[in-house]
Amino acid sequence: MIKNLLTQYSKLIASICSVLALLLFIPAGITDSTPLFIVLVIFVALLFAGSFAILFLGYRFVNASSNFFLTDAKTNKRRSTTELTCEDVGERMDGFLEPYTASIASLWTDFPQKLRVDLGDTPAFRPLVAYRMLLALSEAGASTAVSIFQDAEERVVSYVCRSIAAVGDKEMADFLFSLKKKSLDEPQRAASFFRNNRARFGERMLAFVKQNIHDFDLPAQKEEDFRQN
Repeated sequence: MIKNLLTQYSKLIASICSVLALLLFIPAGITDSTPLFIVLVIFVALLFAGSFAILFLGYRFVNASSNFFLTDAKTNKRRSTTELTCEDVGERMDGFLEPYTASIASLWTDFPQKLRVDLGDTPAFRPLVAYRMLLALSEAGASTAVSIFQDAEERVVSYVCRSIAAVGDKEMADFLFSLKKKSLDEPQRAASFFRNNRARFGERMLAFVKQNIHDFDLPAQKEEDFRQN
């Protein structure tokens, strides 16, 4: 918790400490009491020292480890969360899924057991994989999306629905599951769903990553694998 606070708010906390130190200069400059003057000066010094220490620790924590989405795999440079885009998240998820499949859309009909097991070990990626699969159908075009969705195994659709429902998207999950049940009878409804929600799938991925960014910090032993993806 302390690490997260310093990583995100080190500049703000340090600024507050500096402002408090400057404010204490006022009574220190006008007091006639030597003991009070000494106490105020000590507090000022401690606040300034604390602000520098907080800035230093915040910088160290930010740069101490890689982050799957914020660290550039080629340059190892880190960008801020505000710079992250839907395209960035999509590209990183493509890299994440590359070892498991040659086509993300094909996960609907052939979801590898190894991917399911690995997602059990890295649960933060589960909703992202689900949204990326939905986005893949939106990118495939209406007729292709409907065909793949109709052929999708019900257990895979259920897995996708559970994954997005777990992060608060229950309404979409319920609709998607009902859509699967009726996909053979109402193909146009399925086509409209994927066509109209393309931007929404990307935005949901981006929002989830930003809200849970520290869940994607990479342990030191995984940094080399990260750079290779």
